[in-house]
Amino acid sequence: MSKLRLAFLPAVVALSLPVCYVLAHPDDPKIRDRQPAYVGDGWTKGGGGSLGMQFPSQNVELLAWLPLGWFNSGANSANSCWGYVSPGGHEYAIIGLSSGTGFVRVTDPNNPVLVAHIAGPNSLWRDMKVYQNYCYSISEGGSGIQVMSMANIDSGVVTLVNTVTTGGTAATHTLALNETSGFLYRAGGGSNGIRIYSLANPASPTFVTQWTDRYTHEAQVVTYTSGPFAGHEIAFLCGGFNGGYDQTGLTILDLTEAIDGDADLTITQIGQAYYPDGEFSHQAWLTPDRHYMYLDDELDEGTAATPSTRTIIIDVSDLTNPTYVGAFTTPNTAIGHNLYTRDNLIFEANYRSGLRVFDASNQLAPVEVGFFDTWPSDDLPNFNGLWNNYPYLPSGIILGSDIEKGMFIWRYGPPRLNYNYPGGQPSLLDPLGATIAVEITASSGNTLDQLSPTLTYNAGGGDVTVPLQHMGGDLFNANFPSLPCAATVTYYISASTTGGDTVTSPPGAPSGGTFSATVASSINTGFADNMETNTGWSTPAPGDTATSGLWVRVDPVGTTAQPEDDNPDGVGTFCWVTGQGVVGGAAGTADVDNGITTLTSPTLDATAGSLAYVVYYRWYSNNLGGAPNADSMPIQISNNNGGSWVLLEDVTENASAWVRKAWRVSDFVTPTSQISVRFIARDLATASLVEAGVDDVQIIYYNCDAATLGDMNCDGTVDILDINPFVLALSDPAAYAAAFPDCNVNLGDINGDGEVNVLDINPFVALVSGG
Repeated sequence: MSKLRLAFLPAVVALSLPVCYVLAHPDDPKIRDRQPAYVGDGWTKGGGGSLGMQFPSQNVELLAWLPLGWFNSGANSANSCWGYVSPGGHEYAIIGLSSGTGFVRVTDPNNPVLVAHIAGPNSLWRDMKVYQNYCYSISEGGSGIQVMSMANIDSGVVTLVNTVTTGGTAATHTLALNETSGFLYRAGGGSNGIRIYSLANPASPTFVTQWTDRYTHEAQVVTYTSGPFAGHEIAFLCGGFNGGYDQTGLTILDLTEAIDGDADLTITQIGQAYYPDGEFSHQAWLTPDRHYMYLDDELDEGTAATPSTRTIIIDVSDLTNPTYVGAFTTPNTAIGHNLYTRDNLIFEANYRSGLRVFDASNQLAPVEVGFFDTWPSDDLPNFNGLWNNYPYLPSGIILGSDIEKGMFIWRYGPPRLNYNYPGGQPSLLDPLGATIAVEITASSGNTLDQLSPTLTYNAGGGDVTVPLQHMGGDLFNANFPSLPCAATVTYYISASTTGGDTVTSPPGAPSGGTFSATVASSINTGFADNMETNTGWSTPAPGDTATSGLWVRVDPVGTTAQPEDDNPDGVGTFCWVTGQGVVGGAAGTADVDNGITTLTSPTLDATAGSLAYVVYYRWYSNNLGGAPNADSMPIQISNNNGGSWVLLEDVTENASAWVRKAWRVSDFVTPTSQISVRFIARDLATASLVEAGVDDVQIIYYNCDAATLGDMNCDGTVDILDINPFVLALSDPAAYAAAFPDCNVNLGDINGDGEVNVLDINPFVALVSGG
């Protein structure tokens, strides 16, 4: 489904960020792979909201997700992140945005609070570091070093107190800061190596000197406390010649003489390491014992030599002889970007595979023990998704900054409660009622509150919450009552520990997503079209007036308005879209212009079953351009081959995703063998930008042939032989289920109130006696 295609940044966005693109290192692929920012409300564990998508994860719990718009209306991307603890003990997240620097109080990570946004040069690249109560922020957009006072951050105030422009080029790629020595280091920016600043006056960094032998992309600078370099300021630099692309590797410098305050500013290179198949040495971090350095090469993934995510290991126990000793890889193919070590763990921000956590108890063979994927659709080696993470706040929470999606707050560790479904999770629910077995176990140090597990379901009439039936030990039953045939039922399970922590399945439910099933005995497919070939669709229709953006069946080229791939829930690569764009084209390059364009299905038969539904996936975008949300897309159905039409829906939703819709044919027209569906994309408003797509159209039939109420032994007849089974179902449902495993206990719910109880006795007697 997904295709490795380089989707260039649309010109309309490029125009909004002119400076940063010019000053980034040459041919930076982050520009090449730009995707539109996520637009949505976000979610917090304390306040809810809407996730808008499901994030695969393991041993990483989402506490909050704050999209770009939450910070600043001008932010269209995020970059780096860092953390800060105030003298008052409050924890803060600091996030780099295209529009500036954001500050968020995360003392209660379930309810983060935006404290401040300090505007800066518009840039895709920004980095921040903290010293005492100051934050230093730089960017490829120029303006040197922004100095921000956090002295009053607990009162909600962050102040820009200085902008330092000494030291040459105003642009900077990243920052390093040694809190032990009190020196700040600017890395990169144009072709620069590192530029060194004293923080003797933290509000006014003073330029000391620079090292320009090689381009430096990232750096870590520490003060050694033992060994032959005890007391020395040692810098580990990722970079190389020719902007970092040639002889790329790890350079080790001794900066002690340059920062000791005397006139001798000598900087000494004491070590250099290379590694096999190096493409672009990007960032590295020491192990806590300073024996090894883990390094990310930003351009090695996706090559024949490195088909999956690789982390390079360099032995730096002898600073004068750093040595490549190996690498560890993961099964996915995403690009490794930024990593940090804490205790025996490694936290990696790996773009399209999100946050990856490794146990490095064996430092030469770390093992993945957790992840949270912020780009669920694929793990391709493209420059989208998670840029950075910060795992050093005292509470143990982890901060993450995602280019398109903003800021994430996580907690690493096994879930307090674990869910298992011994019999699986059905896609169909018996119309007379269904039971799903649920096993709930507590992780070490936690205890399940046995009275807390509940099932919450919604069959279209609102949420209904009922307690789970405890079957003994860790096993519970989630019992659904009889529900309307063909209803789509969403549901989730919730339980709490005795300490009051609530854990849901799926994680984050309901706003983070729910499970889904359909009420039916079976489903038959009468027609299915994945658009890989043209099965008889027609376009244009008489009366169409659009001059561009006409419907075409293609493997789409994505823009900020049009999908890059066809429906990910289907198969193949083709779909119908309104005009095929070009790689690197702007959002409006092939959109619908000057009228309407109509796509009409072939003739469909909806008479092969009693409950026929028409199903399709649609894409619609009309929230860009000079007249956002001024148009709509009518979708219509006909039962006489187009002789007349009835509206199914008039689409105005800008979901930035493929949306599945299912409509019962008989709710709109009488089912016939001459059904047609048509999709009318239209540009009727001046300066409106309209894109649409259609994929995976089906006619499906829901069958609800159920056993007869009262037939408790399931022999096909309601008679005196059903009396004892009915009594058993009434008195001991578990024993009934064991004795009659092919029968549904809800066959005894004669009065239809959702339970088998004494109120069903008289109706049952009437059935048996023929009354």
